[in-house]
Amino acid sequence: RREDSAPTETSVAAGQGALCIVLQEDRPDGTEMLTARYTLRDSGALRTYAGAGLNQAQYFHDADGGPGPTSFTRRNRSRSLGAAAEVGAELRVSERVLVSADVRWADLDERAEALRSDFGPVGADPIVVGVGVGYRFR
Repeated sequence: RREDSAPTETSVAAGQGALCIVLQEDRPDGTEMLTARYTLRDSGALRTYAGAGLNQAQYFHDADGGPGPTSFTRRNRSRSLGAAAEVGAELRVSERVLVSADVRWADLDERAEALRSDFGPVGADPIVVGVGVGYRFR
């Protein structure tokens, strides 16, 4: 399964105990994640899961170590690769509406002050809480 700003399903995991690989790109928090997601409980409308894998992020750091704000230039931009974990739940409210909530952790470089995302620089926070609403048009 692939999750990004316009999620598209590339594999389907059905039932409790199912394992699927999830690629999450173009995330608003600046990290890209590849996780093996294990379905903990799948009871009709509610599905809970936990996952572990890798994250990748482009981050900005203070290149000169001086006081003042960090400049967002290519000179002080680096890429990091680290561990990642997630837990979450999805509730199917109706055949077309899905509500989800999750907590994600990404091991970021200790020098990271801001992460690069498609929406501009964002704070380098290793723990992110997300809530989403999905609607299926067909």
